[in-house]
Amino acid sequence: MANHRGNKSNILSFEKKLEMVKEHFESNVPLKDLVVKYNISYSAARNACLNYQKKGPDALRNNTGRTFGWNSQKPFSSGQE
Repeated sequence: MANHRGNKSNILSFEKKLEMVKEHFESNVPLKDLVVKYNISYSAARNACLNYQKKGPDALRNNTGRTFGWNSQKPFSSGQE
């Protein structure tokens, strides 16, 4: 899946990010090689690795567009139920 803003890099899924990070730490693959393999920017690869080190696998999840319950209430009714 590509960015809609014209950026030429990919948006990776959680599974792909986790695969990339594990490849970096377990197999000692340099970030430069991962950038080419996954078609992402160096900063995106580096940030994923740093976040994984600090916060674990959940830091790799994309929370864009998530709702946190503010609209989960029952819609207003017309008064007749």
